Amino acid sequence: MKYVILLCVTLFWVPSLALSSSANCEALAAQAAERHGLPKGLLRAIARTESGRAQGKAGAQAWAWTSNVRGKGYYYSGKQEALTHLRQLVARGVRGFDVGCMQLNYRWHGDNFANLDEMIDPARNTEYAARYLSELRAETGSWDAATRYYHSRDPRRGAAYLGRVRQAMARLGPGGTSPEMAQETEVARAASCRAGAARGSALCRIGAACEPGAAGALLGDCGPARGHGTADACTQGPRQDTPLSGCQGPDAYL
Repeated sequence: MKYVILLCVTLFWVPSLALSSSANCEALAAQAAERHGLPKGLLRAIARTESGRAQGKAGAQAWAWTSNVRGKGYYYSGKQEALTHLRQLVARGVRGFDVGCMQLNYRWHGDNFANLDEMIDPARNTEYAARYLSELRAETGSWDAATRYYHSRDPRRGAAYLGRVRQAMARLGPGGTSPEMAQETEVARAASCRAGAARGSALCRIGAACEPGAAGALLGDCGPARGHGTADACTQGPRQDTPLSGCQGPDAYL
């Protein structure tokens, strides 16, 4: 996650979060989301967007043992392989990398964990992300804005990221999107349309293909955008091995 301004978030001890041997990121994300009152499916979709890895017939699923180092993604076979690599990075003075299920940035969030072992632990990683997202929601006033800020405070990057998360939520199946999230989207879209947004607005669904380069392409509201929808991004492959739901090698940092 780039351009994140660190909030003073402290990961307090939760008795049920002893270092976990389970690597089921999405199940843990769902549990953490429920504890912190996040919309149903949101944290799970973010996990899949951040660390998704194709896993055979099961399709893309969030993967705990992964990192992104200065834009290059790595998937590891297990925790020890991941820790070996990450500790080598830290020993060389590298701090700009993302870790685990929720791809927490070590530079901005590492000091809130005792060590890398704790930071990459799936239960701790997802619990922290839920708490952090809740703080972003308190700061911004909406889950959409919180989701954008989770990735980037740059408007374009944040909008593209929100679109990918919404696509991931849609793939969760019935009930993947909570009524609260759906309502926020409709309110924002209506406001955008009332303001006379141009054809292809990021929030105004018009039922037609977007103009080339239109802002709406970022969210896929009016047609696929080259390199933004997961299936399309897989065919472009602008950055190899970057974790993203549904494929290996899409552009996760547009």
